[in-house]
Amino acid sequence: MKMLNVKFSLFSLLMVFILLVSCESDPITKRWKVDNFTSEDFTVLIDGDTRYLDAYEKISGTFTDGCVDIDVYNGYAGSSPTYIKGTLACSDETLNIYNSDLSTSGGSGGSTGSGGSGNTGSGRAMFWTSYDLGCGNVTVNCSGNTRTISSYYSSGSPTCGASGCATFTLTPGTYTYSASCNGGSWNNSFTVTDNGCAKIQLTL
Repeated sequence: MKMLNVKFSLFSLLMVFILLVSCESDPITKRWKVDNFTSEDFTVLIDGDTRYLDAYEKISGTFTDGCVDIDVYNGYAGSSPTYIKGTLACSDETLNIYNSDLSTSGGSGGSTGSGGSGNTGSGRAMFWTSYDLGCGNVTVNCSGNTRTISSYYSSGSPTCGASGCATFTLTPGTYTYSASCNGGSWNNSFTVTDNGCAKIQLTL
């Protein structure tokens, strides 16, 4: 009888372990959506990937790991788009764009500058380079998220969120980051302000 009890206990522990493993292996699918309630067209960056949002339309997608960085700009991609609003979606989230957002949206700031008068509860940090560092793409890690610098801007600091830069949407505060490429590494801190854009230039 004692041996039977031991076998039963081992079997019970095995079943609990299998149940825990099966639960952990099932990722939770989360959904993001951007809904346009205006007659304007927008460019939307989803973790740096460009999507286009026409008047009175919506776009959506799903994700399972981490968070999704969503940034909305006026019009289609151009040389100096105006930042409208953004969010860092870490669960099911819908970002609505209203006419009131168009009148309160602010421009991008300087190295740690703030934008216009619109308060969004978030700001951005953009990592960029002014020349080819000669070490391939630069991987930037910040606040548990990873972005990649794949282009350089030799004519000066680009607009916040520009293509090929590593851009993060964050709540206001001070953050640390680490970045690396094949032959270079960086570690430092920066401050994000509400509706602002901290631009961090990496050099070797």
